[in-house]
Amino acid sequence: MTLVPPAIMSFLEEPVAIFGHGVSGHAVANLLSSLEVDYLCYDERSASGVRTQFDERTAKGHRLVIYSPRFHFDHPWLSEARQAGCHCLTELDFASLFWKGKAIAVTGTNGKTTLAEFLVYALKRYRIDAVVVGNNGSPLSRICGRIDCENVLAICEVSSFEAGALEFFQPDALIWTNFHEDHLDRYDSMERYFSDKWNLVERLSHSFFLAGASVAEAAEKFGFQLPDFTTVVEGATQADWDLPRGSVFSLLSQKENLTMARTYWGIESLPEEALRNAAERFPARNHRLAKTAEIDGVEIWNDSKATNFSATRAAVSNFKKPVLWIGGGKWRGGDINGFVEDMARQVQQAYLIGETALQVGSLLDGFSVDWTRFGSLPNAVNAAFEAAKPGDVILFSPGFSSLDMFRDFFDRGDCFENTVSNLKYRPASYSDRFPSSSLRYDASPFA
Repeated sequence: MTLVPPAIMSFLEEPVAIFGHGVSGHAVANLLSSLEVDYLCYDERSASGVRTQFDERTAKGHRLVIYSPRFHFDHPWLSEARQAGCHCLTELDFASLFWKGKAIAVTGTNGKTTLAEFLVYALKRYRIDAVVVGNNGSPLSRICGRIDCENVLAICEVSSFEAGALEFFQPDALIWTNFHEDHLDRYDSMERYFSDKWNLVERLSHSFFLAGASVAEAAEKFGFQLPDFTTVVEGATQADWDLPRGSVFSLLSQKENLTMARTYWGIESLPEEALRNAAERFPARNHRLAKTAEIDGVEIWNDSKATNFSATRAAVSNFKKPVLWIGGGKWRGGDINGFVEDMARQVQQAYLIGETALQVGSLLDGFSVDWTRFGSLPNAVNAAFEAAKPGDVILFSPGFSSLDMFRDFFDRGDCFENTVSNLKYRPASYSDRFPSSSLRYDASPFA
């Protein structure tokens, strides 16, 4: 990878500002310490040794800012830093200057974490040294300097927010799984969202580019020319293995990821049987679509990671009969009317939570789908379980962000699974539920 440019080295002569005191912030701090470079940490959340204010005067004390994925490009602190003449880099961009091995970028609206982690899992089983880093919570800066990376392959999960700001990171290859509605609370258009991800294509070192069919369609729509070395991967046409029912990739919603992995595996001329063995054994990741329990003949599925419409559409497509759907949360933009119309065809009853509960419920009324609004996730789960009959499926696939009620989707998923673990003690009847023709809510306080 790229050596550190002299311009960046000169910036390191002044204390570096680190925005974000989470996992990536700690990793950057450790990397800077190994370089004997001074730094100051800033975060809006108070913590020991962390400054919670950043303004014009503060900005003048720095020449370089390194920020975590949590800080969007137009965050006020970043605006202050740029106006003061600071150079601002994402954690991935900065760390890439120290990475000597090859790197493959993985991006997409949905599935990128699972695909990145699966590729590393399969490569390691085949004795190829690989690491997964990036938006999955394992910063590249954490391993820079810790390992002899010249012969290590980094599979880098890259979000649109990181991709759009890249200056130095040059992946050797790119896998872009799909492109659907998301993050429209931060982007003013789908084209702008696509353009940020496209920056990864512009930075490719011309090895290969795997693009999902929806990516190719969006490129044509928005006037972007796919490079000559692009391979467009059409749907799940190659994902025809007869995998065990317990395999992550036996789910319809994971066929696209498996197809992408098989295409990559073929390009690298690796034996297909090795990938198939890995697919059979790859463990499900927390809060991605998986069956949490089966109680009294009722299947209960957790998909807390589904924070957008396309993820929930994919989740519900796995079931042959209408489900008891638990959904709702903080809206991230997009066509909520179209989403609810699609869900109405596959939902027998809805148990809604969060900021969007009333809006989603009122739209479901137009399709004669019964729904109830709940002030907490546990109450929604208990009510769905009380209503369920043997053979029914309860699907928790929110379709919205968790940030109105929870710290993140992990926190939301943990809450769901903790509630399910107690379902062997059946709850009392819910006498506070109202007929589907009215605006309904349970009697508990709203979280």
